[in-house]
Amino acid sequence: INDRSVFRKLGLPSEGQMVYLLYNEAGQWAFTPHADGRPDGWAFVADPAESPSSIVGNFSIWDGAAWVPDTTLKLNSPGDVVEADKDASKQPSSIQEAEEAAAIVAAASAEAPPAPVTTL
Repeated sequence: INDRSVFRKLGLPSEGQMVYLLYNEAGQWAFTPHADGRPDGWAFVADPAESPSSIVGNFSIWDGAAWVPDTTLKLNSPGDVVEADKDASKQPSSIQEAEEAAAIVAAASAEAPPAPVTTL
């Protein structure tokens, strides 16, 4: 779509909403439930990168009321090793905490309708 590949999240529950990463009609890489390229989703970055691993801009996420920058949302190529955040208080201290945080994010994205993505 829009001369870029479309990526789909694997391993979602069968009743879960699909999650795609694609380059939408507004010229943004976006996380969205729609595979057709419409500017709609949960997070976006206005970056003309040819592939997700080349994105250098910061994503903005929908917080339920407005688009807010999120400098912590990063994409990595498969196999990349990411250095942990220096502020350990922001990191889960156990696998259980990480799983609980992932479950909260999954539940929120399943319940919340995607917000329209707007160009900043």
